[in-house]
Amino acid sequence: MWTRKEDISIPGLDRDRLKGMAEDLESRVAALALLECRILAERHELNSLANEIATECARARQYTRGYYGPDSTEVKLVGLTRRSERKSRRRAG
Repeated sequence: MWTRKEDISIPGLDRDRLKGMAEDLESRVAALALLECRILAERHELNSLANEIATECARARQYTRGYYGPDSTEVKLVGLTRRSERKSRRRAG
């Protein structure tokens, strides 16, 4: 409105104050967009690290089962179920 007619005066409304508020809003939106990008990048790094840890844990379990045997106490220590502690399959009949 002020760009078309600069001499307009509205009580309780200041052109410079409104302009400052709009600039502040724009800068906050830009800062928030940067933060969201950083959050997405950090989340990606977090997921990548979690996937690496899961892969290494799976490798440790496979190695333990292969090296010590499927019924060893070491298998139990890495979070797997020992063969002797598994439930037997039910036979259909």
